Amino acid sequence: MLAEHERLLLIVELIAHDLKIHKHLHFLEQGGLDTSFLNLHVHDNIFKLAGMDESKIDDALIDWYYQMAEKAFEIDVFRDEKKLIEVATEILVALNKRIYDKT
Repeated sequence: MLAEHERLLLIVELIAHDLKIHKHLHFLEQGGLDTSFLNLHVHDNIFKLAGMDESKIDDALIDWYYQMAEKAFEIDVFRDEKKLIEVATEILVALNKRIYDKT
């Protein structure tokens, strides 16, 4: 079993990796490619690891997450690891607020 700080670090790393994926898909979409079939649904595991009850994962939460993930479009996710981790941490903090303010 993971210690709490290890679980949080794992979630931040998953979010950071997902942000990189979102940025890639965004550029492919801008080039005219349909990327809808490329979604890995990493967000589902992020939500579960963060403590979200599966029954509360809905389209509104997923849309919110995608909006938050758009912050990756503004940074160089490959060269600015510090900023990437900051954005991933910000998303986790906001996700925790959504989880624990609605339970």
